[in-house]
Amino acid sequence: MLGSIVNLANKYDMLEILCLDHCEMLDADCNQLFPNMTNSNLEFLNISWNRLSGESINAVVKYVTQNQKLKKLAIQHNRFGEGNVNGLANAIKTH
Repeated sequence: MLGSIVNLANKYDMLEILCLDHCEMLDADCNQLFPNMTNSNLEFLNISWNRLSGESINAVVKYVTQNQKLKKLAIQHNRFGEGNVNGLANAIKTH
């Protein structure tokens, strides 16, 4: 399924909104998804209500850093943990 999402997002580079909330996405899924996404036109990314932890935060940080058009990132109700989001906060601050 993730391969299809990556292919869709990359094929339709005009895609501006990607909602992957409530997908039961795991860290392994996130770590496979974001390094392979080349779409840099997303303005809204929703990965809320999944099973993501600190093991996948680096993939999210890297995507946020590379996609300068991203205006809104929804990540609530995951398991990132307070200490794990410092890199994300820094990426957003310099975004």
